[in-house]
Amino acid sequence: MLLEKDLKRKISNCLCSPKYSGRVKVQNIESGMTGLGIPDIFFRTNIDTWMETKRIIIKSNNISKVTIPFQPGQYKWIDSYRKLGGHILLACLIIDKLSTYNNHVYFFRGSNIKRTYLYDEFFMNYDSLMDYDHFNCKTIFNIVSNIKDNGGVNT
Repeated sequence: MLLEKDLKRKISNCLCSPKYSGRVKVQNIESGMTGLGIPDIFFRTNIDTWMETKRIIIKSNNISKVTIPFQPGQYKWIDSYRKLGGHILLACLIIDKLSTYNNHVYFFRGSNIKRTYLYDEFFMNYDSLMDYDHFNCKTIFNIVSNIKDNGGVNT
């Protein structure tokens, strides 16, 4: 079964490939020593952007909400950074063996990042989507390099 670290590694490996050399700087944040709530990956393209990665296991097709498993301090950090005009992305890997959503990665930006989503809201109001098994590095590069000044993404 895929883990959150697999998603983080896949995104970072895409952007660290020679194809994007000199176009993007990627820094994985490996330690809890960096500060409470700091996201998993830092990107520098034409603008500084942080990304938090999450794995969400859906065990039933009878749920009404999707709750993001933020660690203590993570959502507060993301929310305060966003309110200061910072650029932030949330990448959620869905593990749901009961539906077509299994192994899909949903990307949310800035003001679309919440602690809890209504089930339909989560699967309809994302900013970008891709299948983990058919990961496209060009799409990942476009997601992180096309951040608008208002925290939005052109995808």
